[in-house]
Formats: sequence, structure tokens, C-alpha cells
Amino acid sequence: MYRAQKIIDTRKAPSYAAQMAKHFAHKIDVEVADDLIVFHFNAGTGRVEVGEAHLTLHVEAASQPQMQEVARILARHLERFAFREGLSIAWPDIL
Repeated sequence: MYRAQKIIDTRKAPSYAAQMAKHFAHKIDVEVADDLIVFHFNAGTGRVEVGEAHLTLHVEAASQPQMQEVARILARHLERFAFREGLSIAWPDIL
């Protein structure tokens, strides 16, 4: 199993997490608990832990390419939702 983690500092963490959960719930299985959202993609699993001023993104998949795909999906959508903040997410360790 391949895993990666990325912490994203943002003052709107709860808002962005809620947007992501709502957006993806129309397409895939999404589990929402207090401060944790789990996304079940075909390629693997993404988890978002929500803090007051940060999000911690976790990705897990059976292969490196699948893990990279899940990481790109989460990053791309979060950047889109946070465009006003100019948020840019890089996964240098895996991409």
C-alpha cells in the first residue's frame, strides 16, 4: 500500500472541506464525520482531516500511480475551491 500526507495551511479549512465533501458526494462514496472526510475513489482513498487553520490530506492506494492520481484529484479540487486565496498544493515527495 502506498501512502502520502500533506498539510495545507488555510484560514478557511472547514469551508473548503465542506465544499469538497458536497462536490464529490455527487460522484463517489464520501464519509463525513466531525473533522474527517473520507473519499473513496476508484484509484484509492483520500482523507481530509479538518483543523481550524489547516487541512491534512492523506492519500492511500495500491500503486504509486494510483496514489499520485488521488493526490492530484484532491489537490486540483482544493485549489479550485480556494482560488481567491491563491492556494497552491505541491506533493513534491510523490509527484
